[in-house]
Amino acid sequence: MATFVIASSMKSVPMIYGGQEIGYAKRIDYFDKVAIDWSTTDFDMLKEYKKIIAFRNTSEALRKGKVTGYSSNEVSAFTMETTSDKVLIVANIKNKNVTYTAPTALANTTWKDALTGNSVTIGSEINLAAYQYLILKK
Repeated sequence: MATFVIASSMKSVPMIYGGQEIGYAKRIDYFDKVAIDWSTTDFDMLKEYKKIIAFRNTSEALRKGKVTGYSSNEVSAFTMETTSDKVLIVANIKNKNVTYTAPTALANTTWKDALTGNSVTIGSEINLAAYQYLILKK
């Protein structure tokens, strides 16, 4: 999911492979027609995809904004910003817990979680579980 969050936040049209949105674990060859077993639907994953896409559709920053990168070897972090909208994406791209040192421009700032509406304060470090992501807005 973290890679989808990153890809869907970069001014492009995000691509979802058939079955990806339901957690379909079987490998699907991109060029062959493969029947998807929809009975294996992971409804929590489907809900998360819908929330991410719904937010993307309402965010001018994600669709048209200027990107400023803050990534490390383990975390993809960047802001997308227009004159009226600012979004911060922080995504752990590793299959392990990581501690991300927030750059000065992001440290000690308060944001709103774009998916839950909860207030989030970024300190000097952000602890992220494997593949955890944050979608924050101003």
